[in-house]
Amino acid sequence: MPRRGSFDQSTLIVDKPAPNPAIACLEQFSESDYTQLRQLSLSSSPLDGDSLRSVAQSRIRSYVFANVPLRIIKLPEMKLIERSMAVDYLVKTKLENVMRQAEAVAQEARDEIISKWVEDIARYAILSHTWGVEEPDYQDFHQPSCHGKQGYKKLNNFCNIAHEDYKVEFAWADTVCIDKSSSAELDESIRSMSTWYRNAAICIAYVGQTTSLLDLAADRWFTRGWTLQELLSPSRLKFYNKDWLPLTHFRNDKIREEDARTLSGGTYSLQFRLLSDAILTAAGIKPRHFRDFEPGFVSPSLPERMKWVARRLTTRAEDKSYCMMGIFGVSMLVAYGEGPERAFFRLFQAILDVACERHWFLWAGKAVPRHIHPSRMIPSGPECYLSSNLKISALEALKMGSFDVPLSLTNVGLSMRLLVVPAHVAPPHDCGSSSDLRVYCSLFNDIAMVKGTPHKSNTDEFALGIFGGSPVTLVSGLLERVYAILLRRISSRTNWERYETDAPLTFRFNDRFGDAVRMYFAKMEWTIVGNREEDLKLETVYL
Repeated sequence: MPRRGSFDQSTLIVDKPAPNPAIACLEQFSESDYTQLRQLSLSSSPLDGDSLRSVAQSRIRSYVFANVPLRIIKLPEMKLIERSMAVDYLVKTKLENVMRQAEAVAQEARDEIISKWVEDIARYAILSHTWGVEEPDYQDFHQPSCHGKQGYKKLNNFCNIAHEDYKVEFAWADTVCIDKSSSAELDESIRSMSTWYRNAAICIAYVGQTTSLLDLAADRWFTRGWTLQELLSPSRLKFYNKDWLPLTHFRNDKIREEDARTLSGGTYSLQFRLLSDAILTAAGIKPRHFRDFEPGFVSPSLPERMKWVARRLTTRAEDKSYCMMGIFGVSMLVAYGEGPERAFFRLFQAILDVACERHWFLWAGKAVPRHIHPSRMIPSGPECYLSSNLKISALEALKMGSFDVPLSLTNVGLSMRLLVVPAHVAPPHDCGSSSDLRVYCSLFNDIAMVKGTPHKSNTDEFALGIFGGSPVTLVSGLLERVYAILLRRISSRTNWERYETDAPLTFRFNDRFGDAVRMYFAKMEWTIVGNREEDLKLETVYL
C-alpha cells in the first residue's frame, strides 16, 4: 500500500477499459484527417436556421425576465402588460428582423448581433415623481373614470415623451404598474426597484414644483425617501419641469463636465454648474457621486449615505429603511407594520452581514429599542448620523479601517474589541443644562462636552471605548483625532454598556496617549502607582 499522504499514480489508470466504438473509430484517423475534422467542427455554429430562431427567442425571454419590471405599459397604446406578454409581442413583431440581420453576417458575429438587438428592443423608460392628488392605481387604470384624474394626465405626458422623444415601446410607473393588493408582488417590486431604475434606458424625473434650474433645489422631489435611489440608480436621467419642459439642453442630465464643455462651444457649462449646485444643495450629494453612483458602502461611506436619507420623508415609516436597500446594495423582506425601528435594525443587520468598518459606529442619539435587540451599538435610524461631530474624512476612515476580529451580533449585544481607557464624567462647573456632561481622561488634554442622561449613582464606572484603529495606527500618530464612545459599568454588573450621548467623543492625539498604547501593546503594564486612571487594555465587549 502507498504511504499515507503519498500519490499513487496507478489510481489514474483503468485496468481493463471497456471497448468504446467512438474511440476506436477516432484511432483509425491519420493526423491530417484529424486536423480537417477539427477545423470542420470549429467552423460549424448552432446559430443557423431554426437554431438561430430558437436562440433568439430564448435570449429575448431570458433578458426580459432578468432586466424588465414585472409589469409595464405598452406604448403608444398605454396598455398594461405582463412581462410574458412583452416577450410574446417582441417575438411576434421583431424576430424576423433580427433573423435577417444575423443571417447577413458571418456566423461568428451572430451571437453579438442577437445580444445587442435584444437589449435594444427591450428598452423601457421609467418615471420618477412625487405622488400627488388623484393618482391612478393598478386597479382603476383601465377604467374610463381614470382618464380625468390629475395623476393620469401626468402619466400620459410621461408616456408621450418616452415614446416620441426616446423611441421606447415600454414604460414603467410605480402608480399603476404594481398591484399593491398582492403582498408578494409588492415585496418583489420594492426589492427590485433600484435595479429597474438602473436598467432603464431613460429615467424621466418630473419635478412638479420647478420652473427652471434656479428653483430646482426647493422642489418637493428632493424631500422624499424613494426619489433618492431614483436620483442615483439610473445611468441616464432627464429632469422635466412642471410644464413638462426639459430643464437642460442635455440629452442625459448625468453628463460629465468635460462633455458639457464641448457642447455648443461651452455655452452649456452654466447649465451643468447650476444643476450640480442644485443637487448638492438639495440632496447633499456631490457631482461625482450623482453621476457615478455604485451601491455599497465606499465612496461615499455608510455614514455619508445615511445622511442623504436622514432628512427625507416617507408616507409609510418603514419605507425610510426599505428605500435604502438600493443605496447599500442589500436585500431584505418587506414587512409593513413592523415599525421604523425594527425595519432599520434589519437593514443594519443585512449590512453587517456583508461588511463592517469602525467608523460606522460613531453615531449619536438613541440606540434601537431593547425590545427589538439588546445591543446599544445599533442606531435607531439614519438620523443618528446627523451629528455635527461626525465629520470623518474618507482618509481618516481609511486609516481607522475594519475590525481586526469579526463582529458578532449576539443575544447580549454586539461583540467587538475596543481599547478601553478609564474616564471621569461630571456635570459642568458653569450653569449648563442638566443634561450636559463633562468627560475627561488623564491620557488626553481635552475635555469633551456632550449631552446625555445625567447619572445618579456615584458607584458607576466610566471609560472611553476607542475606535482609533489598529495598534500600529494608534501609536504612529497617523490619526489627528481619537474617536471614542462613552462606556458605563454599573457596580452590580460586569459588562460595559454604551452610554447614550448626543455626539461621539473626540480627543486630539498626543504623545502621552501614544506612549501608553505603545507600551501596552509591547506587553508592558502602564500604571502609575496609586493611580489606575491610566490603565488601558484591549477588551472584548458586548455592547
